[in-house]
Amino acid sequence: MQIFFNSYFNTTSSFKKQKNTQSFKAAIPKNVSDITKTQIETCIKQGMSVKSIAEFLNIRLNALYKAMEEFNIMTVNKQNRLNNQKSMHILNSTLPKMLAKNADLFEMAQATGIDQKKIISWIAERTNKSFKETRHKMLQDLFKKNYNKAQIAELLGIKEHTVKRMKYNLGVFEVVKKDKKVEMIKQMLSSGMYPKEIAQKLDMAVCTIYMYMKEYKLKNLISEYQKKTILERSKQGLSLSAIAKELRIDRASIARFVDKHELKQEIMQLRNEYNKSIASRVKDSSLKTVAGEMNLSHCQIKYRLKKAQDSSNLPQ
Repeated sequence: MQIFFNSYFNTTSSFKKQKNTQSFKAAIPKNVSDITKTQIETCIKQGMSVKSIAEFLNIRLNALYKAMEEFNIMTVNKQNRLNNQKSMHILNSTLPKMLAKNADLFEMAQATGIDQKKIISWIAERTNKSFKETRHKMLQDLFKKNYNKAQIAELLGIKEHTVKRMKYNLGVFEVVKKDKKVEMIKQMLSSGMYPKEIAQKLDMAVCTIYMYMKEYKLKNLISEYQKKTILERSKQGLSLSAIAKELRIDRASIARFVDKHELKQEIMQLRNEYNKSIASRVKDSSLKTVAGEMNLSHCQIKYRLKKAQDSSNLPQ
């Protein structure tokens, strides 16, 4: 029963295919002059060889070549040959100069617009080294020059997580001792960087950064930096919204921080001193001059003067 079914199925499929082919051929005129450019191009796009196209269109091979010449149609193989010749010309004229300047694979690909595999093959042939050995060295150079994962992934046509694995396989990762990592994290936290930013910079997991922060009690460094920045910027007259923007946190978070660390009174005092300094300068110069010197608008200067006056009227 199974044998009969398979035989029937194959016979039916063959019959359908033959019927479709015959109906397509029936639509094609036997006169060579009636063959259209679209018909030939459609066959080429389907991956058919010139001989197969001639048989399919029921014309002689030399007649098909003549028609292709008239229509200026190239076969896939001919197009590939021309593209390869063009690529080789670009590589031969460009790469020797770039290699002399120690250009890397990324720079070569950008300059030539040619796929990295062809570039590596060209270099491998002229240095008498294998493709694998040449590729290994050129990728090591890219990692050492600190190209990011996204750039290398785009160049190689692979995903970013594959780039990270490749980096390990190539042995490019520098073995950094734990105490050195902690010191680097400490410096970055003290400069105002957040754990996520540090993780990206050091190519580490965010959870690992938090683990180091907890183990070595580094979390307070973020608070210290934020407190220092808030007080310094308040001394310059900046609002909490402006300070929050600089610290890359939202306005509500910075308000909670101020309350938690009891900074409100100190901030008010610093702002009053700033406003009084403006009032003092306006006494000795015009409002327009002070506004220009401090890069503030007239309205801002007037607002600061009013605040200075209000604070002076408060009971001591």
